[in-house]
Order: sequence, then C-alpha cells, then structure tokens
Amino acid sequence: MKTTASLSRRFARHGIILALAGFGSLAMLAQPQPPPKQQQVSRPARAPAPAPAARPSATPRNYTPVRFNNADYYTHRGVFYQSTPRGYVVVRPPVGLRIATLPFGFARLILNGMIYYRYNDIYYQAVTGGGFVVVNTPPSIIVTTPPTVVVQQQPNVVVTPAPAPVVVASSNYQSVWFDNTELKFRDGQFFQQAADGSLIWIPAPVGAVTPSLPADATSVWYQDIEYLDCDGVYFRKTPGGYAVVNPPWSDNTPSQ
Repeated sequence: MKTTASLSRRFARHGIILALAGFGSLAMLAQPQPPPKQQQVSRPARAPAPAPAARPSATPRNYTPVRFNNADYYTHRGVFYQSTPRGYVVVRPPVGLRIATLPFGFARLILNGMIYYRYNDIYYQAVTGGGFVVVNTPPSIIVTTPPTVVVQQQPNVVVTPAPAPVVVASSNYQSVWFDNTELKFRDGQFFQQAADGSLIWIPAPVGAVTPSLPADATSVWYQDIEYLDCDGVYFRKTPGGYAVVNPPWSDNTPSQ
C-alpha cells in the first residue's frame, strides 16, 4: 500500500512539473517577439549630375598670359588666343595691349618718320621703358584683307576700323590633311577651322604631316635618329614632309 501511495505521489509531482513547464512555454510564446531584421538591399548610386562646361584643359604650348582691359589673352609666336567654351580661339589683339618682346621674324618699318614693327599683320611700336604696344595699322598701309580699309579722297589717308575679334585663316597658314580633316598649321602650332572661319588651337595630332617647319626648330638626335623639336612637339623628316611623332624616350626627356 505504501508503495502504491508513494508512486501516486511521485506521479502527481511529475504531473505538476510538466504542467508548470507547459504554462512556461505558453507564457514565452505569448510574449511579444522582436520583428525580424529587414535585409539591407544595396541600391546603385545615382549618377552624378553632369558638370558645367569647363574651360579647355589643353593650352597652347609655351604661351605667355597677357591681361588687358579685364580680359585674358594668351600669346605665342605672335599669335593671340582667348579661351572660349569650344577651345582657344585665335583673335586679333586689341590696340593698346602690351607685350614684353616681339616674336621671332618681325619686320621693322619706317613710315612717315615713325618706326613700326610688324608680325602676322599686327603692328607694334616700342614703349618707353621697355616692351611693345599694339597699334592701329599705319595710315600709309592699305590693307586688302580683313579688317576692311576705307581710303579717303586725301592721299595717304586711310581709315581703319577696330580689329576684328576673330582671325580667319589666310595664306600664312599651311593646310594639313589628317584623318580626312583639313587642319591649319603655322609656326609649329595646329588649328582647326570652325564654320565661321575662326581658328581653334588643337594639340599636335601624332601622324599629321606638315610641308615645312619653323626656322628655329631644333635638331635632336636619339639612338642615331634625328628628330626636330618645335616647342616640345617632335617631328621626323619623311618623303612627304615632317610627321608629328611621339618622343621616343618614355619620360619625354632625352637621355644624356
């Protein structure tokens, strides 16, 4: 009897324990569970807005900056440029602009007892204290190409309008064909002619062949091959003229 009673008590205790365990599990299930973590989805970055039109990064080689009447000009070998959204455009310098030295190959003229210096159809006069200033075309010079000249009734009196802001290619520029495109070449510099006739400076295209080079082009020999250096642009003599080439040395500096 005692054994049966003890077994009954033992089963009763186990039943109570199991009941309590069941209630505990139900209580845990009843408690609010944290929401499942949302998976992070990586979205492609939005493309940046296009930058505003910037000034051209490439500039004519060895240019000299000149500021006149709050406008910036760049000059090299007697050619003047202004920066525009489409590139560096060849322009006529305004009367009154000063430069420190004259370009190589200028002509010295004495007209009506006054000394003028001319290069690329631009006239200069010496300035007291040094330098040279752009002046109007002398009255005894009749210009037959732009800007237009109006001759008055009095002899040797010529009225000239203000210089044109844009220079149009003339016979002073050589024609160079490259990739079925006509380029203009002068004094070691290459230009592209726009629809309005204006000239826009471009870096020298490798492979372009010019009929001649400036007189001051420098001969450079490297590994028994002659190159001609013109303002850092290198040419090689070919049967058809002078071809623009890359410098054969990797660091763009001739080995000693």
